[in-house]
Amino acid sequence: MKNIFTSRYLLVIVAIIFFTLSMEVWKTQETNSDRQLRTQVESVVKYYSQTIEDKYRNIHKVMDHLAEDSVSNFQENDKFLIESEYYVSSLEGVDSIFWVDKEFYVKQVFPLTRQLVEVNAKVAKSVLDASNMLVWTPIYDNIVFKGFIVVEVNIPTFIASIVDDLKNEYVVQIFNENEEVFTSKDWASSDKKIIFSKTVPLQNKAELKIFITPSNSLISSIEKDLWQTRVFSLLFSTMTLLAIYYAQSAKIQYSKLKEVQEKLLRSEKLSAIGKLAGVMAHEIRNPLGTIKNSVYYLNLKYKDSLDKKTVKHMKMIESEIKISNKIISDVLDFVKAKAPILKDESVNSLIEETLSKTNIPKTVIIKTKLELKLPNLKLDAVQIMQVLLNIITNSIQAMPKGGSLLITSKMVDKYINIDIKDSGVGITTDNLKKIFDPLYSTKARGLGLGLSTCQSLVNAHKGKLEVKSNVGKGTTFTIRLPVG
Repeated sequence: MKNIFTSRYLLVIVAIIFFTLSMEVWKTQETNSDRQLRTQVESVVKYYSQTIEDKYRNIHKVMDHLAEDSVSNFQENDKFLIESEYYVSSLEGVDSIFWVDKEFYVKQVFPLTRQLVEVNAKVAKSVLDASNMLVWTPIYDNIVFKGFIVVEVNIPTFIASIVDDLKNEYVVQIFNENEEVFTSKDWASSDKKIIFSKTVPLQNKAELKIFITPSNSLISSIEKDLWQTRVFSLLFSTMTLLAIYYAQSAKIQYSKLKEVQEKLLRSEKLSAIGKLAGVMAHEIRNPLGTIKNSVYYLNLKYKDSLDKKTVKHMKMIESEIKISNKIISDVLDFVKAKAPILKDESVNSLIEETLSKTNIPKTVIIKTKLELKLPNLKLDAVQIMQVLLNIITNSIQAMPKGGSLLITSKMVDKYINIDIKDSGVGITTDNLKKIFDPLYSTKARGLGLGLSTCQSLVNAHKGKLEVKSNVGKGTTFTIRLPVG
C-alpha cells in the first residue's frame, strides 16, 4: 500500500510539473509568436517600401530617356504622343505626361484628355489632381536648359498591386508630404498593437511615408494556430499522464497478482511440506532410529574385532543417519513452528553461547565486536539461538577454503542489530531474491528450509531478517530485533 500511495504522490508531482511546463511553453510560444510577427511586419514594410522606391526610380529612368528624345523631338507632336502613350500604358500609376519649357509653358501633353492643361499656357499645379504626385525631369541640350518632362502619378494606382498583395494579411496607410493619400478600408478597425513605418525618399526632399500593421484576420489566424498548439500540448500532456497512470496501475496490479501467486505457491509448498513431515516423522525417523540402534549394538559387540575399513563404513552410516535426522528436524521445526516463549535475554550472551556450541573449522577465523551495555530483550532464547546457529553454519559453509566471520551487535534506532558477515563466495542477485523461499536451496544436500525457518522465527519476534551480498566478496545477514 505504501508503494501505491508513493506512486500516486509521484504522479501528482509529475502532473504539476507537466502543467507548469505547459504554462511556460505557452508563454514562450506567445512571446515567440509576437516576436515573429513583429519581424515579419518589419520585413514586409522594408520589402514593399523598396518595391515602391524601385518603381519610382523606374519612372525616373523612363523620363530621363524621354527627356533625351525631347531635345530634338519636342516639336514633333506625333513622336511625343507615341512615346508618351507607350509609357502611360506600361508604367503603373502614370496618369499623364507633359513637355514644359523653361518658362513653365506647356508645349506637349498626353493623353489629349488632359486638355484642362492648355498647350502654350503656363502649367499651374492647381489644375492638376491635388492627390497626385508630380515627377519633374529637366531637359538639357548639351548644357543649355530647355525645360521639363513632367509626369503626373496617381498614387492609389501606383501602389495598387502592392496593396492587393497585402490586403488579406496587412492594412496600409500612406502619406505624401504629410497629406494622407491612401488608407486601407480596415485601417480604422485594426488592432495596431504592432505597427511599422518606412519612408520612401522622392524628388526635391519630398517623401512618401508608409505605415503597415497586421490585419485582424491575420492576428486571429495566428492566435487560432497558437491555441491549437496549446490544446495539442495540453492533450499530449494529459495523454502522457494517463499513459503513466495506467502503466503504473498495471504495474501495481501485476505486483499484486505476482504477490498472490507467490503466496499461493508458498501455500502449496507448505501443504506439501506438511504432508512430507507426517511421512518423515513416522515412516523414515522410526527406521532411522532402528538403524542407529543397530549400529550402536554392532559397535559395542564387535568393537575389538572390526577391521579399519568396517569401522570407517560404520562411522559413515552414523554420519548419514545424523544428516537425515537433521533434515527431518528441519521439516518438523518448519511445519510445527511454536509461538516464542519470551523472557528477558541478553543478545550478546546468546551470540557467545551459540558460538560455543558451533563446530568451527580451523580455517575459519571468528571475530566478534559486541556493543556493551545493550538492553535485554524479550526473546525466546532457543529460537534465536536456532536462527544464529543456522546462519553461522551457512556462512561457514560458504567459505569452503576458509576465511573470516565477523559477528557484531549494536543499537540502531529502536532495534538491536546482529550482523553476521562472512568472506565467502557470495550470493548472486537472482538467488538473493529466493533464499527465504521454502524448498529453495543451492546446496547439493538439504531441503532449503533453514533460512525460511529463520525468517519465520525472527518475524515471530516482530523483527526483520535482511541480507546483502557481493559475489566473490561475501555475504552479510542482519537480524533486527525490536527494543521494548
